[in-house]
Amino acid sequence: MSYTININQTGNGISEIALEGELSLKNAEGLKNDFLSLSKAESGYLFAISNIQALDITFIQLLIAFKTKAISENKKFAINWSLNDDLTNILESTGLLVANE
Repeated sequence: MSYTININQTGNGISEIALEGELSLKNAEGLKNDFLSLSKAESGYLFAISNIQALDITFIQLLIAFKTKAISENKKFAINWSLNDDLTNILESTGLLVANE
């Protein structure tokens, strides 16, 4: 399994990032490099995460680190999740997903 990432730069300086697939330790290096290449967005980031085949703490840590960096640079950060109930419960406990968002 692998993951796919599609990045679209909007006219208002927001990077829209669509992620799907295996978001885990197996792909951590590639995900990290992809996230580092995103740091050039002017205004912020909108993640759309769906069709997740695997998700683990490694991806959560990368996403939290990226969110922290974006906020420290006064950039907007948002995530639209499309998840099953088990993943929803896990991500609510991390603070990355707020119930009824």
